[in-house]
Amino acid sequence: MKKTLFLFYTILMMSCSTGQNKCGDFDLNHPDELIKLPAKLKEISGITFLSKNKIACVQDEKGTIFIYDIHKDKLKESIDFGGDKDYEAIANVNDTIFVLRSNGDIYEIDSLETNGVEAVIHHTFLSKVNDCEGMCYDPKHDRLLIACKGRPEKGSAKKYEKAVYAFDLKSRAMFEEPVLIFDPKIINEAVKNSNRLSSREEANGAELFEPSEIAIEPLSGNYFILSAVGKKLAVFSITGQLICATALDPAIYKQPEGLAFSTVGDLIISDEGKNGKGNLVVLKIVNSEYR
Repeated sequence: MKKTLFLFYTILMMSCSTGQNKCGDFDLNHPDELIKLPAKLKEISGITFLSKNKIACVQDEKGTIFIYDIHKDKLKESIDFGGDKDYEAIANVNDTIFVLRSNGDIYEIDSLETNGVEAVIHHTFLSKVNDCEGMCYDPKHDRLLIACKGRPEKGSAKKYEKAVYAFDLKSRAMFEEPVLIFDPKIINEAVKNSNRLSSREEANGAELFEPSEIAIEPLSGNYFILSAVGKKLAVFSITGQLICATALDPAIYKQPEGLAFSTVGDLIISDEGKNGKGNLVVLKIVNSEYR
């Protein structure tokens, strides 16, 4: 009861202090729920749904997959799959789990039934220079999409641009040509046109857009790309056109690193805990055929 009241008053205060901020079908300034995560998930860096209520999570520097039940607010179990390295993202492909390392390596885990599972490692042409941070499953094309925070691979895009690459799940190989290329300056200009940024926000990285996560909205097929640096969200069409871009309220989104869509199309953004516990920010979709 106390937790329910805490969430109610927290969301009420957010709603009163901020105006509407829509991108896609979601009002980012008015989350439907804010879930405080267990202490073990303070450094959460990536999330993916296993079922309606269960998500799988990874966090920086820990070769462990954590299973968390959103409905019961309970950490169900943890499965070790590798040594302590820089893991950034996780994706569920028909109950096979893929974990992305920042150097471009992809770890494949075909079962979460037992602890101490052995992962198959797929080495790609990407490296730590590319700083791979985001990954999601693209069911329409049977591939994983990899968003790079750092420079694109040589010959595939300009140095100042950001790129999203595709890992083909049939051949277990990366395509050389990016799926999406964009100029961060265009996103920043769109953000300035849709948000009034204070001098303090500009000083805290508002001029930057460095992808930390990517997800595909199930209904539209649009690409949602999150930037923890500068706290921004951009949405692209499947043809690569920028649909919208906006700044995220730092009072709500402390350190947004993870992004996923639930089985009913709701948007979930995970926050690393800065001076406290990590969060899950839940944004329910409205007027959807899912409901």
